[in-house]
Amino acid sequence: MILFNDQPIKFKKFPNGETNFEKSEISSKINTQKTKITLKYESDANLFQLFLLKKALWFGADLHIPYFPYSRMDRKSDSHVFTLKSVCKFINWLEFDNVHIYEPHSDVTPALLNHCKIHSVTPELLLKTDFDKENDFVYYPDAGAQKKYADLIKAKNEIFGIKKRDFTTGKLSNPIITSMDEPTGRIFIVDDLCSKGGTFIMAAEDLRLGNPKITEINLVVAHSEESIFDGDIFKTDLIDHIYTTDSIIKDFPSEWAKNRLRIFPLLLTDVV
Repeated sequence: MILFNDQPIKFKKFPNGETNFEKSEISSKINTQKTKITLKYESDANLFQLFLLKKALWFGADLHIPYFPYSRMDRKSDSHVFTLKSVCKFINWLEFDNVHIYEPHSDVTPALLNHCKIHSVTPELLLKTDFDKENDFVYYPDAGAQKKYADLIKAKNEIFGIKKRDFTTGKLSNPIITSMDEPTGRIFIVDDLCSKGGTFIMAAEDLRLGNPKITEINLVVAHSEESIFDGDIFKTDLIDHIYTTDSIIKDFPSEWAKNRLRIFPLLLTDVV
């Protein structure tokens, strides 16, 4: 989906399947404020639509990308193309005044983007829950999450996980959990992205194992892919509640997910 000054742009199709983009889609949405374009990625077609829109403008604009596509393909490997680098080159070529990204998956995305503005979402999202900073525990599932959030959240009680992933297969090993104190009460797992939730399920299993003092485990993630409904998070009672934003996910597939999932608007505060 592409939004122009927060209003959706309609892209039609010619009979042969080519994109039909009418000028009225721009002219009817222009205002006196600075132009804001939002790329809410749903498919690669959105990247071509963004190209058509930007090249049709005769004035500058800022680009907002709630979830940056291909963020996980942020390195060279023998089995995968470094796709993120190509997407960033494409965005740079479009020459936006500023590119606003929200909770990037790693430092690679902002490093590859020109005029990049980073907005952290997850710490504020945690505050939108009923998190008790004095008594609840925060669990960081890997070193990346700890590095990204520990200084921002400044939780009194912290737990850390060490996990290993086979990049060629995507498979994870069970995390090694370390903590200065035995976790009790409620735990909030904090990270930037959830796909099917395998990492968080394994963490919840290990946390609960032989520890009856843990009463509740919740997950707080800035971005949740709709594949979360294909995983096992909602098929077990290991994780009690999931808190996320609408950066990717659009709706609940059924009531059984609605009872445990809460979706907040991405822009929890105004961004200038």
